[in-house]
Amino acid sequence: MKTYQFMQKETVVIHLESGTQTFESEQSQLLTQGFELAGDPIEAESVEAAYDLHSQKYGDSSNEYPLLGTLSEVPQALALRAILGG
Repeated sequence: MKTYQFMQKETVVIHLESGTQTFESEQSQLLTQGFELAGDPIEAESVEAAYDLHSQKYGDSSNEYPLLGTLSEVPQALALRAILGG
């Protein structure tokens, strides 16, 4: 199982995979951009399962979650750029 930390800015919710080489720098960059931690880390078999668990536990119908079918197949950095419009 992997552990995911979710972050939120307004209604946008994204994830970071804990324990990766880039986790700390990605989290720092997101915090600088105004994102905040959104709940406790979640352990799940896949990122899709983690989003399901997160939305069940912390979700709000107005939250925007990424298109997992597309974003889960690209490196995390590219996914963050797509979500943030960078």
